[in-house]
Amino acid sequence: MRTTFFLIIAFTVGTIAVQAQNVIVKSRISIAEKGFFPVLNTSGNKMLFTADGYAGLKMIDLQTKQITTISTVGGAGYEPVFAPDDSRIYFRETSFKNNLRYNSVESYDVTTKRSQQMLAPQRILNKIQPINNGVIAYVGNKMLRSSLTKNTTTAPLFVAANEDLQIVKHSNGKIEKLNPLNMPESRYIWVSLSPDNQKILFTAAGKGTFICDLKGKILSSLGSINAPVWFNNDYVVGMEDKDDGHRVVSSKIVMMSITKKTKTEISQSQQIAMYPTASGKSNRIAYHTETGEIEVITVKMK
Repeated sequence: MRTTFFLIIAFTVGTIAVQAQNVIVKSRISIAEKGFFPVLNTSGNKMLFTADGYAGLKMIDLQTKQITTISTVGGAGYEPVFAPDDSRIYFRETSFKNNLRYNSVESYDVTTKRSQQMLAPQRILNKIQPINNGVIAYVGNKMLRSSLTKNTTTAPLFVAANEDLQIVKHSNGKIEKLNPLNMPESRYIWVSLSPDNQKILFTAAGKGTFICDLKGKILSSLGSINAPVWFNNDYVVGMEDKDDGHRVVSSKIVMMSITKKTKTEISQSQQIAMYPTASGKSNRIAYHTETGEIEVITVKMK
């Protein structure tokens, strides 16, 4: 593994209140190295990012400014996740056999800087879900689990969108498909479980972003935001983007209150800001621009 050091350009934005009065942007950190699709860990002190086309995976320590190369393999930057205790990183590596694409699941130990394969290459690999001692993944129409220790615990509640764009819930060994909007043809994407495991966040193509309970009952409609992620149990971060049919012409990152329905613009007006990640524990939000600048924002809740 290769470790390098880069400068981080930081500046404080005083205390800027924008739109909603319950959230304020306190500071912004711009990463000197360009990248895409950042992923903050739970603690908010480390962040993953990748190159264009999900090529390779790097991690930056936001305190020490140290950048470590996790992988240089294709596909490694597609939806990597930190373990719940931030000790490991789970990511996929893409390979080809007989002109067919396969994805394996790899585990990287943040302390030892060593990698090991958790799941052998699979033809259809959907969302990766970290657990305390390993990882579970929805592969085709089945769940696979790989543990780092022999003492395995019960797999936690797991939700994801499968290859048919259906919401799939895995609980107590049972798989259930949800259709909260009663659509004749499922088009669910960006499905995720709330930090308290009580609510499901999802986007329905052409209809908007919603929150439902574990049985599929709609609790809240958040309007037309894309790539939504949980900030905490009460706030969601997403992007409001527009395109001309060929390319994105505008996109801003917004933070929304689930109950109060207030909205705060997090990104700067001149930016085309996309694909946010969030850590409510550290009050941080990160995103990339169309040209590969990554910004890390610290917010304050009033």
